[in-house]
Amino acid sequence: MFTCYGSIGMYGTSAMFVDRQADRSANLYSPAHLSEVYIDEGENGLVDTVHRKRFRSIRVLAQKYGMDKLPDKLQMQARTDIHQRVEVLTCTKPRMDYDPGRMDAKGKRFAHYVILPDCRHLLEDGGYAVFPWAISRYFAEISNETYGSGPAQIAMPAINGVNEMTKTQLRAGQQAVHPAILLPSDSLMRPFDMRSGALNRGMVSPN
Repeated sequence: MFTCYGSIGMYGTSAMFVDRQADRSANLYSPAHLSEVYIDEGENGLVDTVHRKRFRSIRVLAQKYGMDKLPDKLQMQARTDIHQRVEVLTCTKPRMDYDPGRMDAKGKRFAHYVILPDCRHLLEDGGYAVFPWAISRYFAEISNETYGSGPAQIAMPAINGVNEMTKTQLRAGQQAVHPAILLPSDSLMRPFDMRSGALNRGMVSPN
């Protein structure tokens, strides 16, 4: 949850994937970085579609789906480097061909696809009875946008102002403890260097 809190505070949106452990013994809560996900709303204004792009190792994919389910290209790569990371796309959205009388994936309200785009391979065509993503949005209704606006974004003008004041204080402190120095020289005049500790030659004469 700390990852989600940080994402809400900075960007106004967080995403957490909720699934079952492989042995079905407990829930699995997996936060996703906002840079990995693309969300969309349904007709009721709630988020019902999440696309996710991330990179996973061949070892992890084989552990979850089995080596025989992977495309031939990855099976060959696994012989030399099983830890090589490949791009994985997932899409969770309402199933258009939902059939409540079926017991397979088409009997689930939400479709879940896992795709390996480099190999043009559909790794999983599954589904969920309920939407498995917990999407939190801060000030989404006020901004009238799909993504929320976080407290840091709302306070950005003040943050930028404080940053500029801090830069000024740092420059003043540097000039106080390590000011620019004037040195005598017969060389041509150069532009005055205001950096802390700068050596400005040609600025001092016998007079």
